[in-house]
Amino acid sequence: MSQDKEIPSIGSGIFSMTGFGREELKAPGLRISVEIRSVNSRFCEIGMKIPRELNAVEADIRDHLRSRITRGKISLLIALERDSANDEALKIDFQMANNCYQTLQELNQSLGNPGPVTLGQLLHFSDFFTQETERTLDETLKKQALAALDGALADLVQMRRSEGVVLAQDLLQRLSHIESTLGEIEKLAADQPMMQLERLRERLELLVAPGLVEPGRLELEMAILADRLDITEECVRLRSHCQHYREALGGAEPAGKLLGFLLQEMNREVNTISSKAAIPEISHFCVNLKEEIERMREQIQNLE
Repeated sequence: MSQDKEIPSIGSGIFSMTGFGREELKAPGLRISVEIRSVNSRFCEIGMKIPRELNAVEADIRDHLRSRITRGKISLLIALERDSANDEALKIDFQMANNCYQTLQELNQSLGNPGPVTLGQLLHFSDFFTQETERTLDETLKKQALAALDGALADLVQMRRSEGVVLAQDLLQRLSHIESTLGEIEKLAADQPMMQLERLRERLELLVAPGLVEPGRLELEMAILADRLDITEECVRLRSHCQHYREALGGAEPAGKLLGFLLQEMNREVNTISSKAAIPEISHFCVNLKEEIERMREQIQNLE
């Protein structure tokens, strides 16, 4: 079965915030390796460790990452390995070496030591020796580094997409459960006023002598109860939030923040329904809905 048939209702904007990507690019005398990791974060945070030769394109690298990732804590590592044949020869600062030689000569004279300053003595002072290779960023290296970054980034995005699809599938299943539970609540809610009226009638028969209840009083109480126990508006709003939630999961934009807001509103409606519940079964269903919403809240913490 193709992936499109498996996830027809999951939009292209759904990604997890966790993932890993790696790419290695080989060129004559050079190997570039790139690793990218991402974890959950409210914002797009980028930390990177790159060679000094690439410092000039650090801003370009950040823009490159932000063009593909909107949320998550990103850790980027770029390493350059060159063949030893490409390394430059040992460099000597001859001016510093001469200054050192002259200083040692003066020291010998001041101490009354007639011996000459030898090369062995100079080698104890290594400040004028350096193996650091001074390299500058050329256009070829820049293109190679960005190409390796693209490869690692593609791996990372693919992993984030795969995990995001799994999360979205789970969320859709839980959403369907919420909608079916809401249907059961609506069926029970239709009987709430009549059941409460019967209870009221039974209590009045026990507490009040026959004929003392004013005509029409029970009907008035029934109207008040019906209004107080009516959860139609809450159920309509909850279904609307569920529909928006489903649409967000099917959209082309990152939906993590929107889904979090919708869950807050869904939880608000469930709390109101629970407060109006006069039937124990409705209260039990509301507890189940709250648990499901909380599980969904935990899941969306991983969505971009």
